[in-house]
Amino acid sequence: MVIFSSISCFHFSLLLPSLAYSIFHSIQREYLGEMYMPKTNLALIGCCGMGQSHLRRFHILSNRLQLKAAVDVDLKTAQVVVSNFPSIITADDYRAVLDQVDAVLIALPHHLHHRVALDCIEAGKHVLLENPWPIRKPNALI
Repeated sequence: MVIFSSISCFHFSLLLPSLAYSIFHSIQREYLGEMYMPKTNLALIGCCGMGQSHLRRFHILSNRLQLKAAVDVDLKTAQVVVSNFPSIITADDYRAVLDQVDAVLIALPHHLHHRVALDCIEAGKHVLLENPWPIRKPNALI
């Protein structure tokens, strides 16, 4: 008979969820394939600063994520993204691409997060923000 100490049980309980996650996803990839795991179409809103930083990492998620649109108020800045992602569309207004994507990554200055995030949420899109979007008390009370 094997008796586990409370410490080893505690460590095992921490390991079990990550192990289950790994097993599930390896089975899912092997047996289900892409048929049950469609790629998420993403729009990058804001192509300077942090937007450029995020762009450098999109290849890591290329099996699950497809950059579909690049949006910036300066259309030339958005068009620079096309050099790395030739099949994307560019726009200078984020509302123009919302019907073509599943999710948005907002990489704008903080004071612009609130309005853009609300518009995207109201359009039924998944919204990714790095920072808390309400920077003023009235915006946090919606």
